[in-house]
Amino acid sequence: MAFTFRVKEPMPDPKTEIKALTKDMRSKLMAQSRKTKRRLEALTRQWGDQPSVKVTYRMTPKQMQFTIRIDGSDRAVQNWERVFKTGVKPHTISGDPLVFEVRGDTVFVRGSVNHPGYRARRDDDRIIEDHVRLVEKAIDEAYRG
Repeated sequence: MAFTFRVKEPMPDPKTEIKALTKDMRSKLMAQSRKTKRRLEALTRQWGDQPSVKVTYRMTPKQMQFTIRIDGSDRAVQNWERVFKTGVKPHTISGDPLVFEVRGDTVFVRGSVNHPGYRARRDDDRIIEDHVRLVEKAIDEAYRG
């Protein structure tokens, strides 16, 4: 699963872009990428099967694009999708026995349980929106400087 964003399309002109994206600018973007990556990874810190997060940038004379990619096992990506994007409808979970971890204790249940479902949390959207806003701010500062 990947989220791709275009920022400042089109760039004012190639000479301005080259001047603006100095080493300092690139290091600011990379620092912001690392911060966003850590914030997104923190959302799943307690999961057994954690997805990995990759933030990449691509710059051309006409645009700057960054991609936030959620990778990992199929299960990890599906869990991300359920928790942060779609939510889960109420359903019945059955097994013999079912094993859950509740507040650090292992709980065994015979038969089935009714899962109440939940709405998507959308925590990742807020983090990504923050990232977009901070990247746009850094680019504006570079063009003004």
